[in-house]
Amino acid sequence: MIQLGSMEIIPLTTEIPVEAYALRVATCRTENCRLLVSADNRLIEVARSEKIKAFNIETERNEAERQLP
Repeated sequence: MIQLGSMEIIPLTTEIPVEAYALRVATCRTENCRLLVSADNRLIEVARSEKIKAFNIETERNEAERQLP
């Protein structure tokens, strides 16, 4: 998916401030993302509260993969 340009991985090595969650969710909306995949449970909670399909790649990998075309 990365090679096709339909996915981008942005590694984070520090604790994320709350404002960053809002920015990531807003970015998903702006870019019309169909799916958010992360290992950050708080980000997933925030995304889901905003009606964005979000999955934890560590614990919900199969569910996330079923969302892919």
